Amino acid sequence: MLTDLMRAFLAIEVPEEIRNRLYEAAKEFKNEDTSIVHEDGMHITLKFFGEIDNSEMVMIEDAMDRVDMRRFRIEIRGIGIFNPDFLKVAYAIVSEGESEIKALKKKIDNALNDAGIGTRDEHEFSAHVTLARFKRKPNGNRILSILDKYKNASFGSFEISKFALKKSTLTKEGSVYETLRDFNLM
Repeated sequence: MLTDLMRAFLAIEVPEEIRNRLYEAAKEFKNEDTSIVHEDGMHITLKFFGEIDNSEMVMIEDAMDRVDMRRFRIEIRGIGIFNPDFLKVAYAIVSEGESEIKALKKKIDNALNDAGIGTRDEHEFSAHVTLARFKRKPNGNRILSILDKYKNASFGSFEISKFALKKSTLTKEGSVYETLRDFNLM
């Protein structure tokens, strides 16, 4: 029997007006060696599952129903680079509320562990919104100039009242995301 698989992840969705500001800043990185994240795809990833089937999705949903946390506010301010030696990813920084996002992430991981769903992450969690991915190492001076321009720029703040289970479909134009289910915070 064939099982339908889907790429899935948990994320905090960013309000449209903040995504618009982030996209305008991200466009400054654009060149032939850079892929810019489209504003519709900008979010804060909490947990990436990879390929899951329907039964795993139900288990994830049941586990997320047990996540108990109060709403909180975050601010997105400034732009950073992961791995500055290689300049692979530009991202917007969660400047306020990161400790709350990390607490939410821990509750998510604990609920998944309790449900028997592995939660091993390859990297230490860092709350961020990906803006651009570099195919080759870009001009360092140009990147430093953009980082300096936006180092204190506030893209906005908002209340986190929910997180979502999302499906990712890969296309030639990039990933297309669909919300499968929202999980409300108190």
